[in-house]
Amino acid sequence: MNDNNSRCNHIGNRCCCCQGPQCPQGETGPVGPQGPQGLPGESGLDGKSAYEIAVENGFEGTEQEWLESLVGPEGPAGPMGSAELATIQVALSNYDNGEREIGIASNVIFNLITKAPSPDISYNNQTGIFTINQTGQNNSYLINWWVMAESSPSLPITFGLHWGDVIYYVPFPWSQRQISGSVLNVVGDDPIEISLRNEGESAVILPNIITQAQITIIGFRSAS
Repeated sequence: MNDNNSRCNHIGNRCCCCQGPQCPQGETGPVGPQGPQGLPGESGLDGKSAYEIAVENGFEGTEQEWLESLVGPEGPAGPMGSAELATIQVALSNYDNGEREIGIASNVIFNLITKAPSPDISYNNQTGIFTINQTGQNNSYLINWWVMAESSPSLPITFGLHWGDVIYYVPFPWSQRQISGSVLNVVGDDPIEISLRNEGESAVILPNIITQAQITIIGFRSAS
């Protein structure tokens, strides 16, 4: 249709110059199917080794020489630790040149101190009892002992190391033999009494030799 103020071109029944109102946006459509996986890319170039980087930065020499250069000189020895030892060593000496008998349930009475005792350890040569006085630090003590046994009316010959109320038995099914034992234990908050005792069913005869028995006590404790 044409008038004096405007012109409107029509194609059939459609107006080509007049725009109508915008329609509302429609709903989003469903997601389409996943496409096929792409081809893998090309591998990257290898990086430089640490040796090559060292050469670029001025190192001169073979790769083996470079490896050896990474090891520094040996450092000085460290200071000694602060652990201290508490020791005592005593023996049963046959100074009267005769056999000796250890009765049933009797302690071995050592009569010769071969290494002076530490203040932490005391020994009663009348009872054969050692006392460890250093307490409260959970110190470790190693005890090594041996006895030369000549004979006994009954077997086995059995000696026991008494550590407080605990007994560490060492039975031997024969006589005329060196009987020995070791104990490693810890001292807690209370002093500990230690003794070596005949736990067999009869007396034990010791031979006529210079040293018939020996015991060594070594304590390891931290310095205060």
